Amino acid sequence: MLIALLLRLLLFFKGAPWETQAQSVYLKADPGGYHQLALNLLRTGRYAFMPDPIPEQVAKSMADPKLWRLPGEPEALWPPLYTLFIAGIYSRTGVQIAAVLLTQILLSLLVALLVYWVSLQLFKRESLALLAALLFAIEPTMILLPNTMYSDFIFILFLSILYFVFVRNIILMSSGTVSRWILWSWITGVVLGLACLTHVRGVIFFPIILLVILVTMRSVSLRWRFFSMAMVATGYLMSTGYWYWRNYRIFGEWAFSTASSYNLLIGASMVAPVEKREESIEWVFRQARLRMEEQGDPFKMNPFTRARIWRRTALDLIREHPTEYLKAHLKRMITVAFVPGTSEYEAILTKASQTEQFKLKEGRLPRMGALRWILFVWVVLWTLFLYSMGIWGVLTRGKEVMPITWFVLITCAVLWLTSISNTHPRMRAPILLLLLPYSGAGLGCMRERVSTLFSKQSDSLGSS
Repeated sequence: MLIALLLRLLLFFKGAPWETQAQSVYLKADPGGYHQLALNLLRTGRYAFMPDPIPEQVAKSMADPKLWRLPGEPEALWPPLYTLFIAGIYSRTGVQIAAVLLTQILLSLLVALLVYWVSLQLFKRESLALLAALLFAIEPTMILLPNTMYSDFIFILFLSILYFVFVRNIILMSSGTVSRWILWSWITGVVLGLACLTHVRGVIFFPIILLVILVTMRSVSLRWRFFSMAMVATGYLMSTGYWYWRNYRIFGEWAFSTASSYNLLIGASMVAPVEKREESIEWVFRQARLRMEEQGDPFKMNPFTRARIWRRTALDLIREHPTEYLKAHLKRMITVAFVPGTSEYEAILTKASQTEQFKLKEGRLPRMGALRWILFVWVVLWTLFLYSMGIWGVLTRGKEVMPITWFVLITCAVLWLTSISNTHPRMRAPILLLLLPYSGAGLGCMRERVSTLFSKQSDSLGSS
């Protein structure tokens, strides 16, 4: 935990987020959006990106083919928990980016502790649990996350809690302690709901958890399995119910977010007849806007109506170019798995707000200075090491905890397959978090094998 704290603080102090000039580094892209939403929430009490439409905002929106947010429209793309987190800190410290990042860094110690507890529950060996926690402490993506204002770190925090309570739930179900695992099933649902309110990707976990309970827990009677699933669903709805109801009350839709349709359309830009990514994204949104205008005034549609048109436009483009899309999507999955986050680290370390993002899918190598090469090689090799140790851990220790192993493997596969638009390294963070206990177990087994091999060689040399 001390190593985890020191490494994150080193990056924090190097970036100096309390300085005015750091604003352009820390508040570009999505972080700037969360920052603005938090400010609007504090100033107006409304969860909206542009709560009070002004003529300039209206004119800009009318000219923008995306129409992802309209002036005066309540937010429907991002669930509210991360914005509430930022707004809560701002309300106590003033508008200080550094306060948000420092709070995240401190909370990352809880994630390290939870990784340790999960591994200890799974493999019952403190040495393996310590290795898993150490891997989390020094993993580059996990060092980067709390030093950025993306919702993904708080999502990782809730995901680590979910991992712990779900493992606890499965262990209690296996032991037949009914009164206790019913409670832990409910807690699993509550924490899952909180994770979803932080990041839309959390919704993926809901059907996977139900499937794992239903299919893998065969030592438990079918009636009790269904009861456990019902408790998970109850906890989930208790956490997310207000958000669903809010969307129904405002938009007339029992829906969670427009994010999946928005991301699908951005992903479909891979088959657009434009080479530059920015222009291809604008092209696909222009096609969607033309469809909206055929059905009425886009500015009178609610965001979920526009999202349905985004989805139909994307699916039609994918059907028209299936082979091209699948090839591009495969490159995107490889990018998500290995992209080093070079530009993010470089932006913080050099305070350069405009840096090139290394993207494998573009099939070209950007300008690579010494710092970029060091970051690139270090992160790629380390990620390969974690994956290989994770696979080794699954093969050597996975059978001991099969329900959780299935949960990890299914979830990692689904997370990779559904990376449909974003290639930022934070997209692989949930996968790494789930694999870390197995990576620790794999590293421990590898260490034992090597130690045994050297011991045998020493014995043979002594006898000779």
